[in-house]
Amino acid sequence: MSRESLGKEESRTSRKDVWNLALKLKKGSSAAAADEGVETTIMVVGNKQTGKSSLIHRMQNKDDIPPPTSALEYRFARSTRGTIKDVAHIWELAGGTHLTDLIDVPINESNIHLTTFVIVLDLSEPAEALPVLEHFLDKIQMRAKKVLDGLEARGSKRPKGLRAFALKKYGSDHPDISSDAMYICPVPIVIVGAKYDLFRDMEPEKRKLLCKTLRFLAHTQGATLVFANLKDETACAKVRRVLNHHAFRSNPLQELSHDYNKPLVITAGQDTFSQIGNPPSEAGGKDAIGKQAFAGYDKWRNDFDRYFPKKRDTSSHVEAIDFTKFKEPRVDAMRAQKDEELERMRRMLDKKIPIKEILSGVAGTSLAKNAGGGNGKSYSRAKAMGLGL
Repeated sequence: MSRESLGKEESRTSRKDVWNLALKLKKGSSAAAADEGVETTIMVVGNKQTGKSSLIHRMQNKDDIPPPTSALEYRFARSTRGTIKDVAHIWELAGGTHLTDLIDVPINESNIHLTTFVIVLDLSEPAEALPVLEHFLDKIQMRAKKVLDGLEARGSKRPKGLRAFALKKYGSDHPDISSDAMYICPVPIVIVGAKYDLFRDMEPEKRKLLCKTLRFLAHTQGATLVFANLKDETACAKVRRVLNHHAFRSNPLQELSHDYNKPLVITAGQDTFSQIGNPPSEAGGKDAIGKQAFAGYDKWRNDFDRYFPKKRDTSSHVEAIDFTKFKEPRVDAMRAQKDEELERMRRMLDKKIPIKEILSGVAGTSLAKNAGGGNGKSYSRAKAMGLGL
């Protein structure tokens, strides 16, 4: 064999070796990724005192009574698959809807694709449960959109993949997939109806309307809906299976229950407008050509308000916080100073003392010196900023 032929043969052999090495490295990296544990994020929100902390404790296999939650608290749960350890980072938001903006803290671009939102509702107080659900659904949709829009702006394909996966739960042949009412969230949402033991004693017609209203919202948002008594281990087992599926990628819950006389269990994509039906005021509604017409959410909301009259709005009353638990000497000293100044201003106002004289007694303000040209001199932005020009 000639020297030239030997050179070509060695070149082909070296190319094969390079490709074989690349394939081995790819398989090795895939195997390494498969051997690594999954780290997910579970964000738990909802009504006050509905058992959110107890639900998290059950995920952690704890039996003790959890302490009260303040603001935003972090916990974690582990699951083992052979030698692989999966971790779920669990965040709980306290205070109902008062501290909603704290959701933005743990949910970001690095974990949005591994996040599941859990909204826990108090079924025994429907008039409060529905507004809370509406509030958090809006907040979750906005947060997901903001994070995914940021990823898309940088060329990430992750948002497209999340939206496609969310639609896949419904399937291309789902009768409602093209409806304008559908606004499927690309991030999984689980709606947990708690205190079912109190809810089942409600009047049948009210119970039926609440179930159907929650089904309508869950269906249009792409959420899973499940009812349970979180204080009962047996009744809570289904909720745990749903959450474990999202937290540790275990097998999904296959059970389905639409019956309002039993705890609802409806995973995303398993419901339809035809199965839900219409609210009482729209029963038997037909469109122009005689087909069954499905009412929009405004109709459901109007009927809901008739069945469950609104209570006095207390959302403006923020829950008191005991600041003695969070001592900061400098902050406390400044707060005391400002409280004194405020009280002094109130007393002086009661005596009808001129505002210019009041402001002169407030520390750190220069408004008395530059208050609207009261001394006959024109206002100067440069002087007000202390530039001396």
